[in-house]
Amino acid sequence: MPEAYADFHLHLLPGVDDGSATLQETLSMVDGLMHLGFDTFVCTPHQKEGSINPSLSSLREVHDVVVEEVQERFPSARVILGAENFYDAQLSRRLDAHEVPGIAGSDVFLLEFPPSIDERTFRTALFRIQTEGYVPILAHVERYLRLDDRILANLADELVMQVNLTSFVKDAQNADQYARAVRYVEKGLIRLFATDMHSVHMLPRVTEAMAWIRGHFGDAVLDQALGSTPRRLLRDWVRLP
Repeated sequence: MPEAYADFHLHLLPGVDDGSATLQETLSMVDGLMHLGFDTFVCTPHQKEGSINPSLSSLREVHDVVVEEVQERFPSARVILGAENFYDAQLSRRLDAHEVPGIAGSDVFLLEFPPSIDERTFRTALFRIQTEGYVPILAHVERYLRLDDRILANLADELVMQVNLTSFVKDAQNADQYARAVRYVEKGLIRLFATDMHSVHMLPRVTEAMAWIRGHFGDAVLDQALGSTPRRLLRDWVRLP
């Protein structure tokens, strides 16, 4: 039997960013994802200066409430606190102070760049982050317009790259992201899939995407990128049992 799935990128905490609006929606999201095989949820609320930027203390408080409610209704589920850290002046200050909000307080964190990030700025940022002792997970790599296959292939061994499941549902709005997501998986560059869910209404697209991946890449690809790899990251890097 494959391992239960772990979602390293979703906006599950209610009322803190542009994700879940209410506790009831959060519980519905957990319920829906558990029916798809997930049992571990790494909450990644936005941290972006001048935009969506809830205080870290408020995130901890809401996380505690969600953990209590989820465990009461879904005893096998695990809700872990992280953040989606945008590369900006705030993150730079937190790197200096070694105060980046990582997954479960670890040095592993989800990292987001603007879609137009260029290679030089990208490499400089990664060097800075890694020099400070942090382990970044690159969020939705299929969105970065100027990071081509060559650039990413040269970093595949040292950088964990994540693709959104919903990028595999092709439509007029995401055709380019779909093409990049498929190509990156075919080239073996992607270690993690994640839902990046912001609403319970995304469940049908997540379901469709998982079925598409099974049909085109096979069960093993899905089970590795949602199951064995995130489990290993939690155990070996985040140091969670």
